[in-house]
Amino acid sequence: MEDKNFEYDSDVDSLYIYNSDGSESIKGSIVVNSLIFDIGVTGKALGVEIENASEFLNIPKIALNQIKDAKLKVITKGNILYLCFLVDSGMKIYNFNYMIPQSKISLTC
Repeated sequence: MEDKNFEYDSDVDSLYIYNSDGSESIKGSIVVNSLIFDIGVTGKALGVEIENASEFLNIPKIALNQIKDAKLKVITKGNILYLCFLVDSGMKIYNFNYMIPQSKISLTC
């Protein structure tokens, strides 16, 4: 069985999707609304935390408690950073995509 790459904490309504095996250290974070992207020392997105996940994603807490899979993908094209992730509740797959100009991104350390 494959290790899961996400955690949902229903007490604080926070979903974290991992994009790393934990071997790379976190350099800082990119905060975009209710999304916090952890960035590694090589510039790779290591994970995303979604605060107030049920409200932000418009997914009921019961569905978030039953997540089967979640994925995070970050693509850089020119000056644009594409932040993409999906959440598979077993009943429905939710896709989320954000385009952010790199000039608008500040890395917090």
